[in-house]
Amino acid sequence: MQDSRGQVSRVVQEKPAKVTLVCLGALAAAVAIALAAPGCRFRQERLLAVMGHNQKAVFDLQSHAGDPIEPDAIRGDLDRIDSGLASLDGDEAFRRRRDQARGVLRELRSAEWTRESRRDLFLRLTASCASCHEHYPVTRTRPYPNSSLPSAQACGTCHAEVFAEWKETLHARAWSDPVYRMSAGRPPKSECRSCHIPEPILFDRFDVSYGYRPYTRSSDLDDGVGCVACHFREDRSVAAGRTARAPCRPVADGRIRSAEFCGSCHNPTHDAYFEWKTSAAAKRGTSCVDCHLTPVDRPGGRRGWSHRFPGGDDPEMVRRAVRTSCSVESGEVVITLENLTSHKFPGEVPSRVFHILLRHDSGEETLSFRRPNKSEVGWKDNRLLPDERRTIRWKIPEGTASVAVEFKFQPSPFVLPAGWIEIGKWERRF
Repeated sequence: MQDSRGQVSRVVQEKPAKVTLVCLGALAAAVAIALAAPGCRFRQERLLAVMGHNQKAVFDLQSHAGDPIEPDAIRGDLDRIDSGLASLDGDEAFRRRRDQARGVLRELRSAEWTRESRRDLFLRLTASCASCHEHYPVTRTRPYPNSSLPSAQACGTCHAEVFAEWKETLHARAWSDPVYRMSAGRPPKSECRSCHIPEPILFDRFDVSYGYRPYTRSSDLDDGVGCVACHFREDRSVAAGRTARAPCRPVADGRIRSAEFCGSCHNPTHDAYFEWKTSAAAKRGTSCVDCHLTPVDRPGGRRGWSHRFPGGDDPEMVRRAVRTSCSVESGEVVITLENLTSHKFPGEVPSRVFHILLRHDSGEETLSFRRPNKSEVGWKDNRLLPDERRTIRWKIPEGTASVAVEFKFQPSPFVLPAGWIEIGKWERRF
């Protein structure tokens, strides 16, 4: 049923992930070095594009090296990286480093990727990323200070209800959240900051490509993703769902309700937009805000939108995300899972885990579904795809008198089992 890591081994109707990206850490290192060379023809936008694809490809490589290991896919990735490196040129110092990187890639390609060797090989590849990012930080910053932007507290002077709702959200904790701090490092990596302390998204063109990052804000960092990040326009007017007479002069701007707007932060590393694009919701024209922004009655009979943005930290939202059922057939428990969201489940980050607890007379087994951690190699991304219906069969130990199945959601590594969100449970006596 599962290997030593708890990975599900008998899965029906699961779609294999497609790997289409071609850049890994060595390419980012080479381009970063090239940027520092006099007369270099590369620009920051090019570096950002390469870095974004590298980051995503590293995540994909983690799954390729998971059980079962896919050596052909790993070699194919390394071949494409080598081709990208071969197309780059620069001064003598750059060419020397580029050729060294290509040598490492050739060695990694000829190496045997096994359960015993994969961690060392993977770390050898990613070490080149870390060593260069320390010297060539990648971020988008303005050449001028943006301390004139209003704080969330300032907006809350008039919008007290909205401010109180926002204060309870992951957006408000985007900069201070301990899971983010644990993942991004101290100080947080430059490529992580752009989406956790962004300048107003509408100050710039935005897109959902892996190479895009918003400009990084230099003021009111503890606001995380605050009011101005989503609502402030370059002319200092306020984007809203509708125009209204108010001191902040809200202007109707449909961009803030688009999936592309949300995807500018939720896609470059986490794929949320690309996953949504494959979903039935996208075909219906249902966007992110249709699920994560809910209507609410305000004082005085006003109708507005709640800014709580329920997600992986909200029990009711989590329970609505997946449908579960169990039955017994031919001595097996047949578990059916249906992802009711328009993105993978669990969504986005490795710190969210979906557990199936199987209890029987002689013990307990746990099946877990999650994305690999950033530094982890050996675990395949086994999350449910958008709209996916997956069947898992578990053989009942002989002589078992009763079986119980519990479905739990762990929103954070800091949440103990007693605090996991209960999605459902099932029990059968024989």
